[in-house]
Amino acid sequence: MFGSLPDERGLLQKELKARVKNIGASSTAGLGSVFVALADRRLAKGGRLAFVLPAALATGEAWAPTRKLIANGYHLETVISSHDAARPNFSENTDLSEILFIARKLHKEKPGPTTYVNLWRNPRSIHEALDLATRITHEENPVDIGGTGFTSIRSPNGKLGEIMTTPGPVGENNWTGALFAQTELARSCWGLQTGELRVPGHSSPYPIKMSRLDALGDLGYDRRDIHDAFEVSYEDWSPYSAFWGHEAAKVTSVGQEPTAKLIARSVAAPGRHLKSATAVWGKAGRILIVERLRSNTHKLLAIGFEKPVLGNTWWAFDDKKLSESQRKALLLWLNSSLSLLVFFGRRVITQGAWMQMKKPAWLSMPVLDVRALTKQQLNLIEKAYKEISTQELAALGQLDADPIRKQIDDTLSKVLGFPDLGPIRELLAREPGLNAVDINPRATPSISDDEEDEDTQTAMAI
Repeated sequence: MFGSLPDERGLLQKELKARVKNIGASSTAGLGSVFVALADRRLAKGGRLAFVLPAALATGEAWAPTRKLIANGYHLETVISSHDAARPNFSENTDLSEILFIARKLHKEKPGPTTYVNLWRNPRSIHEALDLATRITHEENPVDIGGTGFTSIRSPNGKLGEIMTTPGPVGENNWTGALFAQTELARSCWGLQTGELRVPGHSSPYPIKMSRLDALGDLGYDRRDIHDAFEVSYEDWSPYSAFWGHEAAKVTSVGQEPTAKLIARSVAAPGRHLKSATAVWGKAGRILIVERLRSNTHKLLAIGFEKPVLGNTWWAFDDKKLSESQRKALLLWLNSSLSLLVFFGRRVITQGAWMQMKKPAWLSMPVLDVRALTKQQLNLIEKAYKEISTQELAALGQLDADPIRKQIDDTLSKVLGFPDLGPIRELLAREPGLNAVDINPRATPSISDDEEDEDTQTAMAI
């Protein structure tokens, strides 16, 4: 009956929030986080937790206390993710993306590496599940994220997935290994976040000067705050410009123009508190960064304007710390394949290709440190930006066949001394989490559970 009565739901949620405050759980994440914390209290040293939870556990801000609880007291042994486009879940009563993890409670020993099992095909039956489990356990030495190559899970009907290991997570850090179907791509993302570009097919990494986004500027208020301070209008004049919505068919180029005006509220919206329009507008920016998207239809991670704007499905980025040429360099970077790779490796998954990026995740996002670029490098990028900014890009999930995305990548490669980034684009375009298409489709449908049960009963009778 939890929260079933509207007049009691709020009170119960407040009570839950108060009770879980000091037990390593978040009421915002849902009851799954609470159950992990409760299980931790009852579990003996050396015992194991095994949970199926939303895939947001791997990167979500609300799940950070749960990740910290596991990192501080457990050896996170195994994380299993489904990259099956048709079945990203393990539970039968949801179609949202999920992960399965197994963690052993530590006594005095240090945690070991984590094994990530990234499924290309999620079992459809008991028979398939047992067969897959056997194949996984037979892979005793999967490749490490810092090594080369990949470890495949193979069957007579084709490849079922890949296995890799990474160092165990620290604190609230993301479980990055769960976000990629392909080890090679995970390895490139892993290196990029630490200042090394690893392009498959090249033996040596390329150094790249990265910085956190919040070192270059700040992000503005969220959509609720904007709503509390303004009303949107498509007819009235106002000094406050806005870019409203994110229609994939209309938002196709980096350079954009405002689409609406914002009217400062004089009276609070029903059920809300009035917020200062001056304060909210003070965080407007000439760059808007995406808050959420569907990568098989949307085309851009960031868009640029000639004057400050606010957006309802975007984070406004205050670029006052940057010169005009640095701002354009950042815009090109944010829409490059390398930026998409980092975004993909830090996204909060909700359902397949539908993903979001919260404000704290964007602020800590590793981006190209445009402040470190020379005047000559910036001039080359600014010249390319002028040509590229008005061109129409393809959907993010089609970046391997997008000439404009290639032009962005080629510009950065020329300026920074990188090799051709084609392998990165090709690997990204294969990811089911980006294009919503199976990486290795089933050749034939598997037998149904009912048919399998009959076969099992017959075998037992014999």
